[in-house]
Amino acid sequence: RSRARPGAEESRADFVKRQHKEREAREKKRIRDEKSKKIQAIWRGHRCRCVQRAEKRQVFDKRQADISKVGAVLPPAQKAKFVFHAILPMLRLFAFFFRRDEDAGRLSAILELLLLSGGQQAGCNVFHQALSDDDAARRSFLALLEKVVSALLASSRSQEAAQVLLALQASVFSPEYKPLDAEKS
Repeated sequence: RSRARPGAEESRADFVKRQHKEREAREKKRIRDEKSKKIQAIWRGHRCRCVQRAEKRQVFDKRQADISKVGAVLPPAQKAKFVFHAILPMLRLFAFFFRRDEDAGRLSAILELLLLSGGQQAGCNVFHQALSDDDAARRSFLALLEKVVSALLASSRSQEAAQVLLALQASVFSPEYKPLDAEKS
């Protein structure tokens, strides 16, 4: 009872071809959607890290300005103690956000603080963290120091990297340093 016009109904072969093309189109769309989601996730992660670094830079700059203001009015001994207490949080911030092309001035600021503290007595010398009995504190400090030295080397400032390492050596092997075991006996 088919009164269909010739060519109006598609043949079985045409139907199969159309279904195959539609399936391919759906598969391509699914793959494209997956890849676009991945690209968007990577972009959002990158953007989030950039925002976090910018926020940490602002905190660093604020603390650096505060240290400069307070340090200008304190006598040298109190300034050394102040810097000693401020430097580890500053190093943590610096290690998080450092980018060679953006942070040359901040690298100079952290270097200045490190060398100031490194030239002090044991109680105010940040390099004595390398001798801490607390394994986590010692490792944390050495990782932060490694980040600073790496930043100096990446910035072609090998002379200053050598200064930091020499200050560390001088602090660690200074005659005033007495291990806690020696003080107890």
